[in-house]
Amino acid sequence: MSGRGFLAFIVALAGCWSSSSPTAPPSPSPPPEHVKLVPTCSEAGIGMERGTQDLRAPDHEIARSMTAQCLAGPWSNEATACFAKMKTDELGNCVALLSEAQRGEVFDELKGTDRASVAIALLKLDRLTLGVPECDRFVATVIRVLGCEAMPVDTRVNLGVEASDLLPLPAKAPASARQRMGTVCQASLDTLKREAATIGCL
Repeated sequence: MSGRGFLAFIVALAGCWSSSSPTAPPSPSPPPEHVKLVPTCSEAGIGMERGTQDLRAPDHEIARSMTAQCLAGPWSNEATACFAKMKTDELGNCVALLSEAQRGEVFDELKGTDRASVAIALLKLDRLTLGVPECDRFVATVIRVLGCEAMPVDTRVNLGVEASDLLPLPAKAPASARQRMGTVCQASLDTLKREAATIGCL
């Protein structure tokens, strides 16, 4: 082998030793974690309109006004998501996630039909605790009667409005005030039971 050929052989051999193996392609990055999207106020307004069809007059559209209330509130993400997927009879679950002022705005928007008035009264009464045993029993009986279709709807509307306007006594109210309120509630309860029983609502 000539000197030149030997040198070429050494250079080639050195190249073999120094050459590195091909770099492996980088591992693909793990897919990003799924991000749960919060429904928009527009979706909440549409869900509210869809879920209250049985309470409103056919021409009473509320999607736009509910969207505006959601944005102005603003409603919490939890409440917004609840209204966006709301079904019939789920109004109570969603309004419970709103503040008292926000609930009042929703109720004001829904007013207009007897069915809506009864539904609103039921939602208000469900959260009402008066702190007087006779009055709490009266409220519980009103709730039962409001769901009875045998009682005329206008009677149920009036009953629901009057009962939902009751306010709990202050914690430090004197015993005499509690006694007077208890007496009135018991008399109202007795009357309601007699009337409801005659039409099969109790």
